[in-house]
Amino acid sequence: MANGRLGTLIGGANTDITLYQNATGSAATVTVSFCNTGANPTAVRLALSTSAVISLGDYLEYDAVIAPSGVLERTGIVVGPSQFLIARVSQAACTAVVYGFEG
Repeated sequence: MANGRLGTLIGGANTDITLYQNATGSAATVTVSFCNTGANPTAVRLALSTSAVISLGDYLEYDAVIAPSGVLERTGIVVGPSQFLIARVSQAACTAVVYGFEG
């Protein structure tokens, strides 16, 4: 089972991107860190879903604003088997990293 860095988002503004899909038969515990490397504020969304398509009730963060050079971190996210972590950023200068452990 994997541990450490499990997924990343670099670029891809205004598009839902799967950061991580738990393909194991057990839960994964992860942290997601968004970093705004740009000169302007950026909005981020983060969802935990049972499919690659987000429903309204899946959001953990919705248009949370990160200042330039700022960070937003969500810890202790439990991703069940076959679940997806999906992110969207409003500017390509915002990156995201998923790290943690499976099993």
